[in-house]
Amino acid sequence: MEKLSRTPIYVRDDFRRDGLAATFKISMNLYQKYLESFPSGTRINIGYPSICKQEYLACKEILKLRRTEVELSPVGHARQYDLKIMEELLRGHSNVSANIWIPLSDSACSSILNSTPEDVLKAAMDSIKYWKRLTDIPLDIALTDTTNIEEYLDNRIADWYSSLMSAGFRSIILCDTQGVGNIERLSSVFKQIGDFEWHPHDDGGFAKTTSELAVKFGASHIGTSFLKCSERMNMLDPRSVIEDERFNELLDHIVGDFKSEVTEIIKLRDTIYNKNTFITGTHHKLWGKTGADYTLLFGVTTDSQLFKLITGKSISSECIAELKDKYLYSDQNSYMTKEKLLKLDF
Repeated sequence: MEKLSRTPIYVRDDFRRDGLAATFKISMNLYQKYLESFPSGTRINIGYPSICKQEYLACKEILKLRRTEVELSPVGHARQYDLKIMEELLRGHSNVSANIWIPLSDSACSSILNSTPEDVLKAAMDSIKYWKRLTDIPLDIALTDTTNIEEYLDNRIADWYSSLMSAGFRSIILCDTQGVGNIERLSSVFKQIGDFEWHPHDDGGFAKTTSELAVKFGASHIGTSFLKCSERMNMLDPRSVIEDERFNELLDHIVGDFKSEVTEIIKLRDTIYNKNTFITGTHHKLWGKTGADYTLLFGVTTDSQLFKLITGKSISSECIAELKDKYLYSDQNSYMTKEKLLKLDF
């Protein structure tokens, strides 16, 4: 696998960040080997515990697994509900952190949260204040859609970076959500900030180039996803970033030792993460199409807005969580189509 010409030791891997549709598709045996296959300093996003009860329990089981000195981190939204759940989940564990995310661009603030950038930043500042009252566990924050072409956006990155770091966030994750990869523009942005993490997508074929640039300007971690299990299947696989071949060989062994399971994971990945399918609410809000040549699926990260688009019906977030617990986790469905959903009683 081709390597970056200059690579960091550290990655933040997203293999199971979005639940990979449902945890049962990744056995704890496989996940144990996965955790043992990264060098010390790696950060692993283990899932969204606030999604539903079963997702919380899945994250709880992962935290019990033996591991090398990799850091485990649940993911949540910038709101007290998610923060409280993550603090409760992590309480008593060592070498853990949490991270939240917020949209950065005007268009993403509007489409995802129906909010203004000013209110989004306030929610982030309120989040770190609330978190510090709960715990001294590190909290990181990801800024999504940082490469959108909007006036003053680059200045906003620098301003928000300074405000968020001063407020007490440990790390800022900059996300090339659309995979734009404008090198000249990113060089200017990276010069204005200190240590950061870089989360690239490869829509334009620039993920490796922008990662090399990020490392040059002080990025501590590069975002990856083992087996490219990510939206649009275009995050870097960690084996193209990690320098130490011993760990790349361990990741290779997972593919060989869990052949049937990995085959199923890849089949599922190709179904739910292809460019013409939407299963994640935020993904649809950023990339949603108006044409008829796309598919909507109900999965672990589906929100109420996407659920309404699929079924034509409005239900509460509590009801959605109950549906996920019962029909995805308990019944072991990776996802549900519109036809299956409409047969349910909700």
